[in-house]
Amino acid sequence: MKKIGEYTMRGQLAPSTLNKRLYLFDGSFKSAYRVVKFEVTTNLPSNSTSDASLILTTEPNISSNEWDWDDNTQIAWGAFITQGTDTGSFPLSYVDPDNLIVDDLFISAFVASGRKANYMIHLEKYEISEGQGALTMVRNKSQGAD
Repeated sequence: MKKIGEYTMRGQLAPSTLNKRLYLFDGSFKSAYRVVKFEVTTNLPSNSTSDASLILTTEPNISSNEWDWDDNTQIAWGAFITQGTDTGSFPLSYVDPDNLIVDDLFISAFVASGRKANYMIHLEKYEISEGQGALTMVRNKSQGAD
């Protein structure tokens, strides 16, 4: 794999946004992206009721705010938790270090009190072989339940 670029995607989501498509696929199976950092907050981070939870997936399959690290389609998780204006806020972010995406990403947001969720996704782009591209696409698909 040869690194060929760095990119940033950012935006804002309404509460209970499920499976919003983030377009990455460039028509080639010889390039792939890796999420290296996932940052989240709300549009009003100083408000004590502005909690948010976001999930990045490789398939549009999120129906609830469940962080399932056994689900190979979930590749990044972020939360913004507030404890009141006098105790501060606590952003959390986890990214699967082995993620690789050939197709598009999907983002889902669960936000308290009608707030909006902000996100910033840092990506690296790689040149890969067609074989790696095909294997990556299979890996990023849901393999079904046990």
